[in-house]
Order: sequence, then C-alpha cells, then structure tokens
Amino acid sequence: MRILALDLGKFNTMCCFFDTKTRKHSFLNAPTERNYLNTLFKNHKIDLVVMEACGPSGWINDLASSHGLKTLVCSTNEDAWKWSNVKRKTDKDDALKLSRMAAMNELKAVHMPSETHSSNANPMNSGKGNSISN
Repeated sequence: MRILALDLGKFNTMCCFFDTKTRKHSFLNAPTERNYLNTLFKNHKIDLVVMEACGPSGWINDLASSHGLKTLVCSTNEDAWKWSNVKRKTDKDDALKLSRMAAMNELKAVHMPSETHSSNANPMNSGKGNSISN
C-alpha cells in the first residue's frame, strides 16, 4: 500500500510518501494550495491519503475524494499522539509518524461530512436556498 501522510499547515504541508511493503519513505514540502495538491494527487500513485483533523483537512479531504482516493482524517487527541517524551518534533517526524500509524491501523478516524452536505450546511454559502424571507 502507498500512503500519503499530510502534516497540514496554514501555508505549507509536509508530505510523506510511505510504501508499506518496502517501509521506505520520502518527503516533499508543498504549499497548502488547492492547485498544487490537485496536481500532487493526479501525478502520484496513492492508495490512502491520511491527515490530522484541522482547518484545511475538510477541503483537502474533499479534493482527494474527488480523485477517487481513500482518505483518513484522524483525531490527534488520542494517547498515541502524546509528545511528552519526545525531544525532537518536526513536520517530517509528524508526517512519518502519521504514515506509520496509518499502516498499522492505529489511527482513530473522525467523521467528515461529504462535500455536498458540508456546502449545504454552510449558512454563508449563497445561492443554496438559504435566503431568509420576511
């Protein structure tokens, strides 16, 4: 299985490409931008996209799903994410840990609404029948 683990940031994302058969990994520092990630999903053979639940995880989950990719958005409130005994914490470390934990099925998924459901539920989304009449 080929896993793409994303350590998401507001401006940059650390990507870890992890092959579960060979246990080899590589990293790519990417901008957290729709066009760039769209190209990334198109140009790489990926079986699973895994990321932490945070601000950009919603639209990135939708984008990966639109490419037919299996996604896992996980909670970071579990015991496995406690960093109290870790002396070094970097984006690469986080992405690699995320990919290894996904490979071992140690991550707890959070519910992500479908793109249709989340856009209809947004009261700020104009043109979706959310107008208020007097």
